[in-house]
Amino acid sequence: MKTLIEHINREIEGYKLLIDILHLETEALKKRDFKHILDIVAQKEAVLSRIEKMGRMRRSLIESVSRRYSQPASIQALLNLDTPERDALYKSVNMLRTLIESSIEINRVNRLTAKASIDNIQKMLNILKNFMPHSTYNSTGMTEEIEIRGTQLREGV
Repeated sequence: MKTLIEHINREIEGYKLLIDILHLETEALKKRDFKHILDIVAQKEAVLSRIEKMGRMRRSLIESVSRRYSQPASIQALLNLDTPERDALYKSVNMLRTLIESSIEINRVNRLTAKASIDNIQKMLNILKNFMPHSTYNSTGMTEEIEIRGTQLREGV
């Protein structure tokens, strides 16, 4: 049980790091600092990869500890056991759940911020598109021959 609690505490540190990175992403999105966003996304992907591996390891540890206590392989079954480590496990699990929920919410806000930014860029492109002369380009994007007034004038007139 002690190994499981220590592992969950390491996961907690991973989620704290993820939340810090998500806050950096929020600030970069607000400032529209696209270069910084790319760096942050790379960091976020690395941390998420580690968290995913840690989650798989946690499931394995839960199964192992559950077998030792002849319980179903679930964290809730382990929390229901009357063991000296139960309170520490309960605190760690609750902290992990809270951090997971927080990271989901921050990521949701970042996703909405990014979507709003993309929508604004699209609106701006549509506005700029309306200012372009429509008669200069055909449907394939090639320029059409435009007759400019005065080109039929003869020399000396």
